[in-house]
This record gives sequence, structure tokens and C-alpha cells, in this order.
Amino acid sequence: MMAESGFAYALARLHARLAVRMGEPDWQQLEASLDLAHALELAGRMPVVRVTRQLSRASGVHAIEAALRQALSDDIAEVAGWLPPRWLAVADWFAGLSDLRRRDFAAREAPRPEWFDESEEGWESAAVQWRSEWTKRIRAAGGAKGLDVALAPMLSRFLWSGGAGAVPAPILSWGALEAHFIKAFRTAGNGPVAVFAVLSLMLLDNERLRGLLVSRAVFAGGP
Repeated sequence: MMAESGFAYALARLHARLAVRMGEPDWQQLEASLDLAHALELAGRMPVVRVTRQLSRASGVHAIEAALRQALSDDIAEVAGWLPPRWLAVADWFAGLSDLRRRDFAAREAPRPEWFDESEEGWESAAVQWRSEWTKRIRAAGGAKGLDVALAPMLSRFLWSGGAGAVPAPILSWGALEAHFIKAFRTAGNGPVAVFAVLSLMLLDNERLRGLLVSRAVFAGGP
């Protein structure tokens, strides 16, 4: 299939990336940490050290948010560099999906998309426009059979309003989402569905780590 061509290198790299991904025992250790300093000490012996090494026990919420957001952007940009050129714009747009959550926009100190405003109507409009642009970019890349179905749980997680045009899907737990995308990667073949399944896992891992570290910074009274 045309849409499958050019993904062999990316998938080989992604197989290697998944081999060193955080496992549930790692996450459980981090979640049992007593405070931010303890969490960072544990993370220093785990795959997430490449993200957490720039943080310290004194890091506040904004520093953690910025570091984790940049790490996700860098990870997706790296994967995008392995893809056929026609898929670069799709991966780039996917990278902004997690920022569409209203609570992220309310807390972040980064520029909003030019079409975003913070009213209820503005949020609906932003989500609809994200979805519309996503569809356009997939079509421009040549399409990918089954991609929207595979990504439906992730799109529902971030484009949660029915008015946002997301593919209808139940809101799943983190563990159920992880299992869904691991299965998608293993069964999707050698094309874009497998690639975006791994990008979805990256987004989930980043979200889990952000929540874990931010909660400890807040508990410690970090700014």
C-alpha cells in the first residue's frame, strides 16, 4: 500500500524506543515516592532520567510543566524526522493535541494558538479547528486506513466534547489506553497507524510523569 511505504526506518527505531519504555513497576516506584526530591532520585535510575535530569528538588510547577512539555515536543519532533516527508505535518499537528485541554491552557505561560480564546464557545471552536486541520493534514499525506479508529480513544481524551468532532469513543483509564495503543502498534502493520500508536504512548507517558511530579511540587508548596 502507498501509505505503508517509507515507514520501515521509523518503525525500527520505535521498536527500540519501546524496548526501554517505563514499565508499570517503574511507575509504581515513582508513585510511592515521598516527595519531589525522592521522585527525582528514583527517576535518575529510570528511562525518564533524560527528562528529569534538568529538574531539581527546588523545581516549581511552572518549571516542571515547561520541562515536560518541551520533552514531549522534542520526542515527537525526533520521530517526525524518521517519517516520510508527507507525514511531517501530521506528526507536528499531533504534538499539539495535549495542549488543547483547557486546564493546560489556563495554567501554562506559553502563547495560545491564534484561534484560541478562553470562553466556552472559544474552546469548542479551538477543538473543532484542531480536528479539521488534523483531517486535512492526513488527507494531504495520502490518508491512512484505520488511523482515526485507532486514535479514537486519544482524540476523545483531549477533544472530549461531542461538538469537537472527535470520533465517538469512551473515555478510558490510563491503563486501558496504554493497552489499546500497545495492541495497535503490534497489530497495525508497517504504516502510520503503528507510528501514531507509539506517539500516543509517548503522550500518555508524558502526561503521567507530569501529573506525578507536579503533584509533589504542589504538595511541597512549589511556585
